[in-house]
Amino acid sequence: MKTFTSFSLTPAAALFLAFAAAVVVGAVVLIVTIGGA
Repeated sequence: MKTFTSFSLTPAAALFLAFAAAVVVGAVVLIVTIGGA
């Protein structure tokens, strides 16, 4: 757990989490846009 915590605080992990969040948000927006069209 300690290793995981220290890893999750690294810039690379933060960048990956931000990228993953952006992908998820983009996918949701795309689905809503297509579904609502």
